[in-house]
Amino acid sequence: MNNIYIASFGNIDVRFVNVEDDVFVSQGDFIRAMETCLTDDMKHIAGLFVSGGVKIVGDVSDSRSAILGDSVIGPAIHFHAVGNILNSLVEMNNEKNPSLRESCFRMNSLLQWYSIALSDADEYFGRDVADLLSSVKRRLDRLSAPYTVHVFHDENVWVASCDELGLVTEASDYESLTERVWEVAEDLLVENDIDQPFETLRLSFVQNQVSDDRMAL
Repeated sequence: MNNIYIASFGNIDVRFVNVEDDVFVSQGDFIRAMETCLTDDMKHIAGLFVSGGVKIVGDVSDSRSAILGDSVIGPAIHFHAVGNILNSLVEMNNEKNPSLRESCFRMNSLLQWYSIALSDADEYFGRDVADLLSSVKRRLDRLSAPYTVHVFHDENVWVASCDELGLVTEASDYESLTERVWEVAEDLLVENDIDQPFETLRLSFVQNQVSDDRMAL
């Protein structure tokens, strides 16, 4: 087994590369696959969709040089960033520009193909679902570190606190507590002047031990 897996989207070969137990996709191959979904008057901006998409949904670590074949080195994009770009394009189904709307609609076929191809690539590289989720978590932690919510349990009360969000709340059980935290999280971002979209908010719930039969708040 080598570090390159090739999947075909129509007549376009797309190379998946295993880099340090993470998966990247050839940028050039991905652009060519996208071009087949774009209307003729949109094909010339496929590269802009990709480069601009990486800047919007990721950072510099999402792009890197990778060995794509014998004596061939080229740009590659992190697999999760590729998925983000495709999902964003598919969701642009209400655009007024008919060519853009049609092109984004056609991206559904590429997205469906990509989901299967990525799974096959992971299997080829000996990666399982846990490895995939670990890769996604590392990337998300890099892009947007989660706020740590400390959770304490004392008799019949569960308490959650997070100094950065100005959060202190309680509930009768753990599930209700996490639901309560998410219910108030968006308002807390506003109240604390935290310039972050709620959609990108990530929380890490950490259960802490109590001592002396009291809450360690």
